[in-house]
Amino acid sequence: MTLSAKHIRDRFLPDKAIDLLDEAASKASLAGKEYISAEDIFDSVSSICRIPSENLHETDVDRLARLYPALCENVFGQKSAAKILNRCILTSRSGLSEEGKPVASLLFVGPTGVGKTEMARTLAKTLDIPLIKYDMSEYSDKTSVNKLIGSSAGYVGYDEGGRLVKDIRENPYSVLLLDEIEKADPDVFNTLLQIMDDAVLTDSKGAKADFRNVIIIMTSNCGAADVKNSIGFTEQDNNLNTSGIDEAVKRTFSPEFRNRLTAVIKFNSMDTEMAQLIAEKQLKKLTEMLKAKRVKLSCSTDVIPEILSKCSGFEFGGREIIRVCEDIKSLFVEELLFGGLKDGGSAKLVVKNGEFSVTVRKKPVRKPKEEAPMTTAE
Repeated sequence: MTLSAKHIRDRFLPDKAIDLLDEAASKASLAGKEYISAEDIFDSVSSICRIPSENLHETDVDRLARLYPALCENVFGQKSAAKILNRCILTSRSGLSEEGKPVASLLFVGPTGVGKTEMARTLAKTLDIPLIKYDMSEYSDKTSVNKLIGSSAGYVGYDEGGRLVKDIRENPYSVLLLDEIEKADPDVFNTLLQIMDDAVLTDSKGAKADFRNVIIIMTSNCGAADVKNSIGFTEQDNNLNTSGIDEAVKRTFSPEFRNRLTAVIKFNSMDTEMAQLIAEKQLKKLTEMLKAKRVKLSCSTDVIPEILSKCSGFEFGGREIIRVCEDIKSLFVEELLFGGLKDGGSAKLVVKNGEFSVTVRKKPVRKPKEEAPMTTAE
């Protein structure tokens, strides 16, 4: 009864508890069992609610234990943000958060390209749940709320229902990422207030989506202009101007919205150490890609400094570094398809006259072993 009450939202007790037992009994009978086990109940809830069976148990200690290290490993220079996010998730999973609400409703704020989206992606990957991403710039007009909950009867799109309701019904255990939330229309904010309050959303056709197992993450660049006080990467303290960010959040979001948030998580701006770690990560990815093509890559010591020198600084954050590394990838394309690396080999990435260059060494072709001469018996 506890599992049905917690996870089956669109039915009522005792009917949904009886339906759950009936489903479990049917599966047990087909498997040749005489009794229903706890695992049969978990499997039935998993089937009905589309929730991974391992996530139905009270705790998932292994995943939760590695969450904070995973966040720090994949998002550089944001330990404070990772710590707050980890605490919010652990509080909810321990059963100490308020019932009848999403797992957490979080606002990520800070400059662009410093890891807000990457942290949401790492969270979903570590917890092994889907990431559902919405670009809120697509929901900036008055009619955009219809995309989320469906159009009214008689209007175009009524038969399709609401996109958000559909996504959460199909993935009730997920991370919902609402990117650049400040661009959304006020009607969209009213819909979000309802979700953060009641953890349920009903579309125009009456279908309900349950958000109680959803982690809602909203990102915003508000206040980022307050921390753009220099050009290029520096060794300065990269902590955000907290008071400036707080004021920007107050100006941008209503008190009703802020009061429903579990936490406002502030991200640090970019500094040289963070930039270098991101560049190293991108080169490591490239090395792994080439390794799969039987190509061994080495880099000269001046490659990473040159990558950073080609970046304009804080304006685009890590995205600028990724763009430069994408340009480096293009140096290997023709060699892999038509040149010396099409059959494997080794390559070295170097810097010549301020430009990246690749030196290729073909994979040596092994000569076939000579067959021993045949002898005939005399």
